Amino acid sequence: MAPSPLTEDEVRAYIAVWPQINQVLAATLRPMDPGRPGGVSQEELGQQVRAAVDAILLDHHLSQEGWAKLRRRVEHAVDIVRWRSESKERNAELDTRIQQKQALLELADGTAKEMLERDIAELEEQRVAKGPPLLRRDVDLVKSFWRDLDKITPARGSPPKKK
Repeated sequence: MAPSPLTEDEVRAYIAVWPQINQVLAATLRPMDPGRPGGVSQEELGQQVRAAVDAILLDHHLSQEGWAKLRRRVEHAVDIVRWRSESKERNAELDTRIQQKQALLELADGTAKEMLERDIAELEEQRVAKGPPLLRRDVDLVKSFWRDLDKITPARGSPPKKK
C-alpha cells in the first residue's frame, strides 16, 4: 500500500531545511581535530549542533519529530523515483545474468540444475519487480522538484550513479 500523499509544502520544506542542516553539520565537523588543545567536548558539540538544528527547524515551524517524519517521507519517495529511473540499466544487467545462467543450465544436471533454475527464477522475479508502491501524484511531485531533490537527497536504497 502506498504511503499517504506528499504535499508540495513538505517537499519545499525539505528543500529549504536539509541544506541548512547539512551546513551546520559540516561547519561543526570541519574544525574538529582530536589533537587540538582546548577543543570542545563531544557533549558540548552535540548541544551546539542540536541548538543550531532546532533554530533552523523552528524557523520552518518544525519539531525534531516532525522533521524526522517529513525527511523520511520525502527521501522514501526520492529513493523510489531513483530506483524506477534506473530500471532500464538494472534490467539489462539482470538479462545478461539470466542468459549466462541459462547457458550453464544446458550443461548442468541434478542439484546444480535445480540451483540454476532457482537462480533464474529469482532473477526473473527481480526483473519484473516494480519496487515499493508510490502514488502517481507523488512521483509527479518529486519529478517537478527533481533538480533540487536529486542534488541534496542522500542516496540510500539506490546504488551510486555512474558519472
